[in-house]
Amino acid sequence: MAAGTMAARATVCCRSFRSRSMLAMMPPGLRFWSFRLVNQSARASFWPKTRVPSPHDALGSRRSTRSQVCPMPTRFELHGITFSGPTYKVGLMLSLAGEAFDYVHLDMMAGAHKQPAHMARQRYGQVPLLIDKSNGRHLCQSAAILEYLSDTLGKFGGSTLDERLQAREWLYWDFDRLAAPIYRARTIKLGIRQAPPEVLEDCTKGGQAALKVLDAHLAGRDWLVGEGSPSPISTSMAS
Repeated sequence: MAAGTMAARATVCCRSFRSRSMLAMMPPGLRFWSFRLVNQSARASFWPKTRVPSPHDALGSRRSTRSQVCPMPTRFELHGITFSGPTYKVGLMLSLAGEAFDYVHLDMMAGAHKQPAHMARQRYGQVPLLIDKSNGRHLCQSAAILEYLSDTLGKFGGSTLDERLQAREWLYWDFDRLAAPIYRARTIKLGIRQAPPEVLEDCTKGGQAALKVLDAHLAGRDWLVGEGSPSPISTSMAS
C-alpha cells in the first residue's frame, strides 16, 4: 500500500483514566497516538503529522477530541504510559487493524508498575501490558504483542513465509539497534535519565547508524517488508 490518502476517524471514550479508541486503517507516520490527562481522564487521539512522530510529541498537543459513548465491548485492554514507545507501538497496531480497545494509564512515577497487582500480570514490571479479554491472556513485551495481534487478528502478517520471517528479523533488529539508542538519547536530553556527555554521544551515534541502515533499505520502497500492506514492523518503526 502506497502512503496515500485514506479516511481515518478516532472514536474516544474517556472515563477515570480509561479511554477507548478505534482508528480505521491508514498509512503509518501520517498520524500519531497521543495521551493526555484532562480532569483525571485519559484521552487518546490521532492527529495528522508530516513526519513519523515520537509519543513525547503528545505533551505539546493542545487539540482534543470529543468524547463519545462506545456501546460495543472491547476485546483488548492496553496498560501503558505517555512516554512509552512500546505502548505506542501496540496502540498503533490495534488502531491500524481497526480494533477498538480500552486504554489504562499506569502511574509509573508513583511506582504502579511495581505493585503486586501489575506484577502478577506483567512479570517484568514494565509497560505495555495487553489483556485479551476473550481468553484471559496477559501479554507483555511489545514485539511479542505485535506478533500475537498479527496472528489473532489475521492482519499485517505478510503474504508468504519469507515475508513473515523478514518482518520478524526487522522487528528484533529494531529493538536491538534502533529503538534502544534513540530512546536512551531522548531520555537523557529530556533529563529523565542522567548520564555523562560521552554516553549521550554514543547513543546518538548508535541511533544515527541504525537510521542509515533503515534509510538504505527503504530507498525506492514503501514498506520494509513486502508491497501492498504494512506488517508488524511497520508499527514498530513508527514509534
